[in-house]
Amino acid sequence: MFLTENVAYAIVDYCRTKSTEAINDTNPDVEHYILDGESLLHRLPWKRGDSYGAIAQSYADFTIAHYGLATVVFDGYVGDPSIKDNTHQRRGQYIHPVVKFTAETEFFGKRDEFLSRVCNKQHCINLLSAELKERGCNIIQASGDADVDIVKPSIETARHKTAALIGEDTDLLILLLYQANANFKDLYFYSDIKAKETKVYHINCMKNLIGNELCAQLLFIHAFTGCNTTSRIFGIGKKSVFQKLLKGNSNLQSCANIFVSPNQSIDSIAKLGLQAMSIIFEGGG
Repeated sequence: MFLTENVAYAIVDYCRTKSTEAINDTNPDVEHYILDGESLLHRLPWKRGDSYGAIAQSYADFTIAHYGLATVVFDGYVGDPSIKDNTHQRRGQYIHPVVKFTAETEFFGKRDEFLSRVCNKQHCINLLSAELKERGCNIIQASGDADVDIVKPSIETARHKTAALIGEDTDLLILLLYQANANFKDLYFYSDIKAKETKVYHINCMKNLIGNELCAQLLFIHAFTGCNTTSRIFGIGKKSVFQKLLKGNSNLQSCANIFVSPNQSIDSIAKLGLQAMSIIFEGGG
């Protein structure tokens, strides 16, 4: 899936040693699915010569066939400056052309090159959203990055129904563990991309194993050690920092707790950042 040397890998590794129920390779029976629209866009091949309308229909057919009347959450691409602009530029955002198209326009080119331009992607999302709505799916369009908007309906659904969030992003696992209520209905997270080692993560079970306090501290560790919008710390692996929290490093725990507390001043955040940096480089703190 998405797991490399990061906090998510450390979490999964820890939970796997504690319980055989936390992670398995069998897709569960659930009552409602929530789909990461970004992942869905890259799920199906595009055939040259097909109309954009036909491509949208193929996504809707796929969604209904595999997930029923699912909730699909898309990122928003409105053209305003974004904290992910550097990421978009690195992925070739400004190399490939803008395409003006309607549902009847035939597609030529390569899917990933077309989707690398956010204006192309937004137009495609609009077309796909209309098709999915017509089929009865629930569509959520975020104003920007959709991670939080994807997790919210997953948590709300789990109040009353067993649910599964389908996606690839490490951030989603971290947010699910932070926000989930272990006493709700079963909530799962996994990828729909076929792979030899596709795993299903049982969020309720994982949260029970990790504990509420450490799950709250994951936000700090994930952001502090590097994510989509923050640079990683040179020479320091996410897993090693997670292990410090797991082993009860009280100073690092204090930093994490302050970070996730509301209404903290800029000076407080800066101070805890310096203290946390000292701790992870074995400088005390």
